[in-house]
Amino acid sequence: MPAALRVRRADRHHRTREDVRRRVDPLTLRPEPTDAPRRPRPGARISTEQHHGWTVHRVAPRHAEPAVTVLQLHGGAWMNEAAPAHWRLAQQLAVEARVEVLLPVYPLVQHGGTAETVVPDVARVAEEAARPLVLPGD
Repeated sequence: MPAALRVRRADRHHRTREDVRRRVDPLTLRPEPTDAPRRPRPGARISTEQHHGWTVHRVAPRHAEPAVTVLQLHGGAWMNEAAPAHWRLAQQLAVEARVEVLLPVYPLVQHGGTAETVVPDVARVAEEAARPLVLPGD
């Protein structure tokens, strides 16, 4: 793990099985919100739709037609929903790169999310993109 992450204790929820359980148990009882920001960044628009049983947020430039779709699977170690930093990045990409960003709300581990259950649905969302697709990671 990079030194900067160790100093910030970014791995504190992942060091041991007990650490993971202490983080996941409260999230199971009180899931984090998955709503889009109430006030999009100037130049961005956000819409939300249901896609094969998942909520998918679309972030797009307000005054341009996107030529590319970015399918952003937010970080969070499969335990946490999209953080404000993920939303800022999606809006920045949409406005400055003039792309549409799809942010699916995928099932997290505490709600049965596994690679086996999530990856096929991510592939389905990707296959149905209306334009060239980019799949970044964080």
